[in-house]
Order: sequence, then structure tokens, then C-alpha cells
Amino acid sequence: MPNLSAKQLQAIENMENALWISNHRVIFGSYDEFQKYFDLLSKIVEKNKNLGNAIKNWKITNEEIRKKINDKKEKYFSNYENLRNSWLVYISRFFPTKNQLKKFLSKKTNSREIVKKVFNDLSSFIDEEFLAENFIEQLLENWKNISYIQNKLLVKGFDKDLIKSKINSLKNWWTTLKKDLVESKILTYKNRWKSRTWIKQKLTERREDNGLINSILDNIFWDEWENENINKEIEKLKENGFDKDKIIKKLISKGFRYENIKSNF
Repeated sequence: MPNLSAKQLQAIENMENALWISNHRVIFGSYDEFQKYFDLLSKIVEKNKNLGNAIKNWKITNEEIRKKINDKKEKYFSNYENLRNSWLVYISRFFPTKNQLKKFLSKKTNSREIVKKVFNDLSSFIDEEFLAENFIEQLLENWKNISYIQNKLLVKGFDKDLIKSKINSLKNWWTTLKKDLVESKILTYKNRWKSRTWIKQKLTERREDNGLINSILDNIFWDEWENENINKEIEKLKENGFDKDKIIKKLISKGFRYENIKSNF
């Protein structure tokens, strides 16, 4: 890859923006390849200036301009090397699944033959199992539940058999939740003044998890803490002008137990 300056790449991006090309090209096999692409864009931009004058004089319509640009893009991406280079930029930025790659290529050109060739030649670079595992790990770190993870995997376009396999493995892990992980998460929510009921609803994905979560909640929560939390909420709501009935409704909606709420009024 040639050592291109920031100004040269910025010039390419500026011209692409002017021509409504959203996926900016940043990888070139040689300086000669860069120069040819630069010259091509320069010619199109110059023609567009003439087209702008033609529009003002009612000699050509916006629709006709779009067609001309789309025709040029179609011709450009119908070339194997051009489509392949575009794909390399895409994969370096977005780490797509094979399904996303196919959609990306199909939007670039109507040439099924070129799309098929590029896809067959380069899809082997995509390790979907590795991508899925990393994607799941990121979601777990944000404490997303199984249903959420499964939907995200489907939207991302992973193979359905792969999703099924990963979700089944995840369910087995979820059944035997690590105690220290659950404790850490509960303490985090507790320090944010979340109620016991709210935390339980947040963390419980399946009935099998209830026993572990309840036992940890019993060790961490006590009535004195919940009463202190309720008092803080009551004072805050009073300052915001809420009456008693509205305060009770608010606290119930936050997951506090009714008997504890009543005892603090």
C-alpha cells in the first residue's frame, strides 16, 4: 500500500462527498491506482459543475443526474478489483457477517457474477464463530439477557444454526450463574439505590436462576437499608411537589414493597 498523505486521502473523501459516495475509499494497492481513482473523481466533479449549470438552465433534471452517477458507480463496481477493494475497506471498519457482506456487495452492483466471485473469493476471511463469540461477550459485559442477545445475533445476520448453538451454550452457562458475578452486579445496582424487586426483575432471565439470585439478595439486602432508600425517595419526590398517593405509586413502580412504603409515612 502506498504511503499517502492525510491531504491526499482528504481530497479523495471531499470529492466522494460531493458525488454522494458514502463509503469512502482509503486503501489503494499502489500509488498509480490512487492516481487513477483521483483522476476519475476529478473528472466526474468537473462534469458535475457543468451539470449544475445545466440544471439551472433547465437542460437536465436531478433525476437524470442521479442516473448518470449511478451508471458510473455501476460501471466502476462491476470491476472485480474495484468491488474487492471496496469490500476490504468495509470489513476493516465493520467486521460484518457473511450475510451482511452479501447484502453490501449486492448494493454496489447489479452484476451477480461479480458479486458471487468476490463473495466466494473473500468470504473465507470471515470467521463467524469468532465474531459471534466476541459479540456475545460484549453484550454480556453490558448484562444483556438471552432474548436480547438472540435478537441482536439475528439482526446482525449470523447463520441460524450458529445462533442456536451459541444460545444453547449460553443457556447452560446462565443456569449456573457465577455467584461472584451476580453479587458484583447486585451491589452495583444497590449502590445506585435500586430496589430489591427492581434488581431481581433485571437479573432473572429464567426460573432456574431464582434460587441463586434470591439467596444473594437475602445476604445483601436488609429492611433497614430498604427503609433508608425509601426515605430518600420520599424526600426527593416531596421536593418535586408529589402528594402522598403519587409518591406511593411511584415507589411501587420502582419495586419497593407496599408494607415498607406505608411504614415510612
